[in-house]
Amino acid sequence: MSKLKAWIITGRFFAAPWIFTNTLLGVKLAGFDFKTWMLSFVIVLTALLGSHYLNAWRDWTLGFDKIENGSRIKPYTAASQVLPRGWLTLKEVKLSTFALFILSIIIFILYAPKRLDTIALFIMGLSVAIAYTDFFKPRGLG
Repeated sequence: MSKLKAWIITGRFFAAPWIFTNTLLGVKLAGFDFKTWMLSFVIVLTALLGSHYLNAWRDWTLGFDKIENGSRIKPYTAASQVLPRGWLTLKEVKLSTFALFILSIIIFILYAPKRLDTIALFIMGLSVAIAYTDFFKPRGLG
């Protein structure tokens, strides 16, 4: 398997249309603005992709993702097998995690309005994205 294909599988890019639609609905409720929609889409998508790489990394290091008797391959993604099968290295997944979270933060700092509500929502969203695998998922809150 090519590194690019494994990277795309791990990022679970199939979630992009869901983010595209949900950010559209949120921006529509607030009074539609195309630039705001695209900005929110990019910020949320980069944070979500970062959380997918973090999930692959943490599931692998916690021992959930294994070739046998581990997380099952789901019909919509084989991300649980990317690290066990060596399609990507742990270093590559960690770099992707940090790069996407940092990119999300940079885009927010450079382009998003600096208001209390946008800052609070961004921090909450990023916190949930980071806490999902180690806090929410083990408690069945995923």
